[in-house]
Amino acid sequence: MEFLCFLNDLPQNDFNTLFKTILPECYEKLESDKGRDHSPYFIVGVPGSFYGRLFPNRSLHFVISLTCLHWLSQATGEA
Repeated sequence: MEFLCFLNDLPQNDFNTLFKTILPECYEKLESDKGRDHSPYFIVGVPGSFYGRLFPNRSLHFVISLTCLHWLSQATGEA
């Protein structure tokens, strides 16, 4: 099974540092734990504000947000 992960942040933030430093460590850890015979996975940077739409309808199967809720002053009421 393939795994696709989207990382979101504002466009002016530095995605390059993320991909140059953190992701190589993730690949190394995966290979040390699972060897080279693991399912393929892909990591993508998606620039944009979470106040707007970032993905097409019905394109995501699972979503987790670890930091966005503290930025909201109230619930939007949208489902």
